[in-house]
Amino acid sequence: GYSALEKINPGVIMVSISPFGQTGPYKDYKAPDIVAWATGGVEYVVGDADRPPVRISHHSQAHLHAAASGAVGALAALYYREMAGYGQQVDVSIQECITRCSFMFTSAWDMMKINLQRGGLTAGIRMTRTWPCKDGYVMWFIWSGPQAKRFNTPFIEWMAEEGIADDVVKGFDWDEFDLRTEPQELIDRFEALAGRFFLKHTKAELMQGAFKHRVMLFPISTSKDILESAQLAAREFWVQLEHPELGTSI
Repeated sequence: GYSALEKINPGVIMVSISPFGQTGPYKDYKAPDIVAWATGGVEYVVGDADRPPVRISHHSQAHLHAAASGAVGALAALYYREMAGYGQQVDVSIQECITRCSFMFTSAWDMMKINLQRGGLTAGIRMTRTWPCKDGYVMWFIWSGPQAKRFNTPFIEWMAEEGIADDVVKGFDWDEFDLRTEPQELIDRFEALAGRFFLKHTKAELMQGAFKHRVMLFPISTSKDILESAQLAAREFWVQLEHPELGTSI
C-alpha cells in the first residue's frame, strides 16, 4: 500500500480509485457502474416512473467521473508537494463523485420546492433529440415548463424567417405548454417542421444561427470534426509528434 511506498520515496503520489473509498464500513465492497449510480443517489431519477430505475448508459460513466476527479486530485497533490516536499495518497470514492452529480436534482427543491421523480417518456410523449442535417447531426428538443417560452420561441421565429413555421406552431401558448398534457399529434407537427428546417442547413450554419437567435442547439461532432476544430487548433490542443518506429509524424 501507500505506507510502504512512501517509506521508499516520500515524494510519491498515488491515486486510489475504489467504489467507496479507503475508509468506512463499505471500503471493501465491490460495485459495478449501476451500483455506483444507485448508492450515489442519481439512479433514483433515471427511468420510467412505473418501473425500477435503470442504468445511465452502457458505458461505465461512474468510473469516468472518478477518473477525472483522480486526475484533479493528483495535480493538487503534485502542487502541494512542490510546497511541502512530500507526496500524498489521493483517495477517490466513486460513490462520492456520483453524489456530486446529483446537484441538479437536489437543487430542484431549493429552486422549485419539488422532489424530482423518474420520468422516462413524459406522459408517453415521443420526442426527438438527435436530428439529421445536411452534413451530420445536431441536438435539439422541445422545451416544456418554465423555460418553454424562453427557448422555444426563438427557434420558431428562426424557422418563420425561412418560411417553415406554420400558423399552428407560431400560435403555441408556451406559458401554458406542458408536455404531460399535450397530444402527440401536436408534438409530431412541430417536429415535422423542425426536421425540414434542420435538413436545409449544415452543422456550422445551425450552430451560428443558434448563437444569433439564442437557441439551445448544438452540433454532434465526429472524430473528424474534433480534429479540424478551429477552437482546439487555436488553443494548440493537437501537437505534431515524430514517431521513429513508424518513420512519420502523428
